[in-house]
Amino acid sequence: TIHGFIKDVKLWDIRHPNRYLIRTELITDDAVIDVREVNVGFRKAEFTSEGFFLNGRRVQIRGLNRHQSYPYVGYAMPESMQRDDARVLKGLGINAVRTSHYPQSHYFVDECDALGLLVFTEIPGWQHIGDKKWQDQAVKNVEEMVTQYRNHPSIVIWGVRINESRDDHDLYTKTNEAAHRLDPTRQ
Repeated sequence: TIHGFIKDVKLWDIRHPNRYLIRTELITDDAVIDVREVNVGFRKAEFTSEGFFLNGRRVQIRGLNRHQSYPYVGYAMPESMQRDDARVLKGLGINAVRTSHYPQSHYFVDECDALGLLVFTEIPGWQHIGDKKWQDQAVKNVEEMVTQYRNHPSIVIWGVRINESRDDHDLYTKTNEAAHRLDPTRQ
């Protein structure tokens, strides 16, 4: 049952990162047994030969690459540090961030949504393409990436290639197909 409607939707943009809280409840025998709340945003992101367009407005992308690894602690940083990292990047005057070669903290990506930072996120891997079993896992990684992060309006590019790897037409046909099947809204 739908209990509410969003009227006069304001689009998510790097200047005005409008988001809406969607709440779903699983109800059985008149009891709520599960609740999920997700912030979502609505926008149109399009890459053309004329440049990048967000909601029909041409945007010059200025960004940096991010590894979420910290000295002495590696990837073990709390929510506060993940969110602060996004705020630091925004404070540098950029409007985009490429997340490198592995799943990123949801806190970081959520903060990018809230701040209006565009995100290019990638599947795990670097320079190596393995055997069939390895490639099957790479396709699974794409599927997991898209299903976990597809509600984030900041994400405008799915990185479905292994960073700095040789070309592999068959593998990348499968990774592209998986991304488009699970998220037909992004190029």
